[in-house]
This record gives sequence, structure tokens and C-alpha cells, in this order.
Amino acid sequence: MIYIVIGVLSIGLIGCIWYIFRLKKNTTEREANAIERHQKEIAAAEEDFKSSYHEQENEWLDKMAELEHHYNNDVQTLNHHIGKLNKNLIDLQKYTRNAGEIVTHQILEQLKNELIHEGSISHDDMIILPNLFIPYEEEGYFKTRQIDHLVLLPTGFYVVETKYWRGKIIHGLTQENAGLFSFITDMMTPGIQRSKKKHTLVFVPDNEGKEIRIKSYGSPTQQVMSTALTLKDYISKHLARDDHITAVVYFGYSSDEDMQGVIDLSDNQNVPRLIGENEIRQYFRNQLKHEAKKHSKETLQQMKEDLENINYLHK
Repeated sequence: MIYIVIGVLSIGLIGCIWYIFRLKKNTTEREANAIERHQKEIAAAEEDFKSSYHEQENEWLDKMAELEHHYNNDVQTLNHHIGKLNKNLIDLQKYTRNAGEIVTHQILEQLKNELIHEGSISHDDMIILPNLFIPYEEEGYFKTRQIDHLVLLPTGFYVVETKYWRGKIIHGLTQENAGLFSFITDMMTPGIQRSKKKHTLVFVPDNEGKEIRIKSYGSPTQQVMSTALTLKDYISKHLARDDHITAVVYFGYSSDEDMQGVIDLSDNQNVPRLIGENEIRQYFRNQLKHEAKKHSKETLQQMKEDLENINYLHK
């Protein structure tokens, strides 16, 4: 009987061991399958990510190529407009010369030819640049200042402001020097500015001599000084040069003409005022004869090229 019980217990124990072994085996297989499934899911997710990344990368590359294409087109368009603007500025220079400036240019060219013929200078010792525009910036706005004539000599650089006004000219009129005619300055300049304001008046008679019109202008002396300063600042900033610029006002009239000529009341000693062709000719002759040479021919030529090649959009 005891053997039967032992046999039954043995069989039951073996069955338990087999069940446990089988359960463990099944659990191991499920874990392995789960791990394999998760690995496949991870691999699939990685593949999807890589595929999506490459698609986005290609989209980005396409967008970058498209943006670069548009950028290049915009740059070409902008350069085209800049070129047209510079051409318009050059054309503007050609057509903004008045008759008086043309006459002054002819006088200066004739003087140069005479000096060359006399042996006083060579062709490269006197360079005349008419109707020159100098760019500058003021309070954030781009502007240009016009120079009637720039004369480059070994003795210096000269900005010439030409005035060909018909009539009798009173230059440098102020409240202090107006005398009996101070009421004129009072009428033209109100309030506290009267004592400092400088006027240039031109008295123009009509053809019958019955009426006289009075035209009021600013100060050519101050105007040409501002122009010379603009040029000096430009060549200092862009050409790395520190040159003195001489400002000159030229009135293209003879003082002995009927109802013409200039009465000069200005006390400015820094700006020569030249009246008539003889004075402007003699002024530059005296400069070449009496003033020390400061510039070589090479310097004059280089300055000419630099100023003729000004970029009017330069900041």
C-alpha cells in the first residue's frame, strides 16, 4: 500500500515539475516574442523617422534652393536699378549745367591752354572738373552737393561757385552794414535772426528802366564754404586724404558794365570773391606763380579718377 502512495506522489511531483518547466518555457517564449516584436516596432519607428527626416531635409533643401534663386534674382534686380539710378545721376549732371557755368568752364579751359602754350604748366598740372556731385548723409538722409567747378592744381584744390546774375549785386548785406537800407534786411529776416543773417541782393531793372525788381538770395560765400567742407569730409572718409580745399566765389560780370557788377560788403577773408573774367584768370595765375606746390601730377590724376568714379549710393 505504501508503495502505491509513494508512486502516486512521485507521479504528481513529476507532473508538477513538468508543469513548472512548461510554464517557464512558455513564459520565456512569450518574453522573447515580445522583445522581438518591440525590436521590430523600434526598427520600424526608426525607419519611419529616417524616412520622414530625409523627406523634410529634401523639402528644406528645395526651399533653400528656391530662396537662393529668389535672392539672386532680387540682387540682380537691385543691381539693375542701382545701375539705372547711377546712370540717371550721371545724366542729371550733364543736363544741370547752366549757361553761366558753361562760360566759366570755357574761361578756365582757355586759361589752361594759355598757360600750357606759355610753358608755365604741363597738361597734367591743371585739371578742371565741371558739374561734380558729392554724396553725403545728413540726419539719416542721402543727399548730394553740386560743385560748379573743381580745379586741381599743384598748389591746391579749388571749389569754384559761379554766379551769373543779371543786375547790380550787393553781396554780404547784413543788418550791421546795411546803413540807411537796414529796413531791407528787416523786411527779409524777421525777429532775432536779423543781426546774423547775410543776404545777397540783385537789383534788376526792366527793359524800359521804369521799374527795378529786387531778388534776394542767400550767401554764395557760405554756400561755397559748405560745399568745400562736404568735399573735404568726403575725401577724408572715402579717399583717406586730409587736403585743404579752397573755396572761391566767381561773379561772371565786369564791374564797369552799366547796372552790372558787384558791391561786396562781406568781411569774410577766407573766400576770394572774383568779379569778371580778368580776375579769375589772374587769381589762378597768381596761385601757380606764388603758392608752394603741394601735389604731384600723379596725385592730381588719381584725385580726378577717384572723384569721377564716385559711387553715389555709397554710405
